[in-house]
Amino acid sequence: MQLRITSDDTIPKKSQNKNPTEMIINLTNETIPMDIQRVMINNPYLTILDFSYSRPSLQQMKLISETIPIIKNLTRLDFCRMELDHSAIEILCTGIQSHINLISIDLTHNRIGELGAKSIGHLLQHLTIQELKLGSNHIGAKGIHYISKGLIENTNLIELELSSNAIGDQGAMSIASALTLNKTLRKIHLNNNAIKSQGIMHMHESLKSNLNITELQIFGNRFDSTNLIDIYQLLVRNITREKQIQSDYITLLSISRSLVLLSQLPIDIRMLILEYFKGVLTGNEFNSLYPIVLDRFLIGHLMMCGNQNLMYNCRILQSRNKS
Repeated sequence: MQLRITSDDTIPKKSQNKNPTEMIINLTNETIPMDIQRVMINNPYLTILDFSYSRPSLQQMKLISETIPIIKNLTRLDFCRMELDHSAIEILCTGIQSHINLISIDLTHNRIGELGAKSIGHLLQHLTIQELKLGSNHIGAKGIHYISKGLIENTNLIELELSSNAIGDQGAMSIASALTLNKTLRKIHLNNNAIKSQGIMHMHESLKSNLNITELQIFGNRFDSTNLIDIYQLLVRNITREKQIQSDYITLLSISRSLVLLSQLPIDIRMLILEYFKGVLTGNEFNSLYPIVLDRFLIGHLMMCGNQNLMYNCRILQSRNKS
C-alpha cells in the first residue's frame, strides 16, 4: 500500500486502517508540514520513505531524522533533489546512523558539498546500507577524500553512485586507494567527473588487487584509452570469480547492468566484436551464444571515448586473440 502526501489536506488525521509500506511526500517547492512526524510514527510498517523534491527546513530535517530510527522496517530513503546542504546532511546522518535495516539511500542532486561529504564518510563507518547514491552533489576532490576514508572502514556497501561531482584525478586517486582495502563494494559509478588519464591509471592499478568490483562506469570523462582494455579484462575476471563461471564465462553477458545493444553500433565495430568472440569461443559455444552476442555485448565499460576509440579497442582485442 502507498501513502501519497501532496499537501496539508492529504495528511491523515489518524493512523491508517491499512498500514502503508511506502510514503511519498510530493511537496514540490513547499516546506514539509510539521504533522509529517506524527504520520511517520503512526505508520510503523513503512519500508520506503520518499521526500524527493520537498524543501524541508533544518528544524523539519531534525524531526525527520529523529523519527526515522523509530520506523524499524524502513529499508529505503529517497531524498533526491531536495536542495539539502551540508547542515541538513549532518542532521540526517546523525539521526540514521544507528538504523540497522536501511538498505538504500538516494541523495542525488542536492548540495552536499565537501562538508556534507565529511558527514557521509563518517556515516559509512557505521551504517549497514548496501546502496548509496550521491550523484550531482558538488562533492569535489576533498569531499571524496572523506568518503574514501569511510569506504575503507565499510563492510556492507555494494553499490556507490558518485557521478557528476567534479572529483578529478585527485578524487579518483582517493577512490582507487580505498578500493585496494574495501572488500564488499561491487559497483561504482564515476561518470562525468573530469577524470583524466592519471586518475584512470590509478583506478586500473587498484583493480589489479581488488577482486570484487564487477561494474565500473567512467564515461563522460577526459582520458585516453590506454588502460581501458586492461580494466575491462579485470572486470571480466571479477565477474567470472564472483559467479564462479568456469569455461562458459560468456554467460556474464546476462549479469552486467552495462550491456549495450550491439545493433546500435556501426557495422564495422559489430563485425570486429563478433570476430573476437569467434576466436575466444569454441564452435559449439559460439553457435549456442550467437543470439546473445548478436544483441548484446559487455562493451559498455569501454564506450566512453567515441566510436573511433571503441573500434581501436576492439582491434586490440582481436589482435591479442590472434597472437
